[in-house]
Amino acid sequence: MELESGIPGLKVETVDVSRKLSLDRDLPAVKLIRTFGPSACPIFVFDNQVVSMGPPSMPTLIAALRARIGSDGASAKQPASSAAGQTG
Repeated sequence: MELESGIPGLKVETVDVSRKLSLDRDLPAVKLIRTFGPSACPIFVFDNQVVSMGPPSMPTLIAALRARIGSDGASAKQPASSAAGQTG
C-alpha cells in the first residue's frame, strides 16, 4: 500500500539525508539523526512534528498520519515529509 494512495490528497516530499539539510524544514529529522543515527530513517514528519521513525508498517503509518491530520484540523494537502536515509 502506497502512502499517498492510503490518504487521498496527501503529498509526500522525500528528503535525502545524505545531502545538506535545511534546519528550517528538516529540524525534527536532524535531531533524530543526531540522536539515533541512520537507523532512525525513514523519518515521517507532518507539520514539523515526527509521526514515525524507522521502517514503518504502512497501515500503522497511515493511521498515525490520519490521526495527526484530524487532531491538527489540517488539510491532507499539506505535505508530509519523509527523510530517507542513505548509507554508504
